Amino acid sequence: MYASSQRLVKGHKTEYAFLHYINSKALWNAHMYGQRSLDNALQNDLRRIEIASNSDYAKQKINLLPEDWRHVYKRGIGNNFPALCRWDADALCVYNKKPQFFAEIKSTKPDKDAAFVEVSCYLAALVNDRLGLPMHFIFHLNQPDLEWAYLTLEQIPDATSRIHDGRDVAGSGTPFLIIKKDQLTQSVDDLLVQSQQDWFL
Repeated sequence: MYASSQRLVKGHKTEYAFLHYINSKALWNAHMYGQRSLDNALQNDLRRIEIASNSDYAKQKINLLPEDWRHVYKRGIGNNFPALCRWDADALCVYNKKPQFFAEIKSTKPDKDAAFVEVSCYLAALVNDRLGLPMHFIFHLNQPDLEWAYLTLEQIPDATSRIHDGRDVAGSGTPFLIIKKDQLTQSVDDLLVQSQQDWFL
């Protein structure tokens, strides 16, 4: 429980650090989104939603995953398919009052050569259309030359080295993707510049 609590605290700090980073940029704003923007009672109710993993609904969603990920994911979730609304994006990023992209924010550990993304988080991004806005996975590398890096939703499969079922490891206990840090070379600074240029098109 203590390790899990520490993980959540670090995750929340990283989310707030990203919001501060975006809000410090001229004409940019970032707003908390998804489960963390809801009150505690509603968050708890969402956690109680149970969907059988062998239901047609769950099978349809699981089949959106790359074929070689599916059996590992199913092994990790067991009999209950998680309600994907729990895995919605962390933030909405806006430039000059125009929404630009949704962000899923991930902390990383300096002593690890990989970053981690929950499979349910990736799957939720696949399922949600998000009104046509792109979804980006943001990683806090906290390196002098690259503090914030990103991957697009479409880049996640190719960037993933393997999938873990989430069992018998410290963490959230849910299946996750392992992404080597050498795949995280795209700067969020560059993403913001590109978004600003696109705003004028």
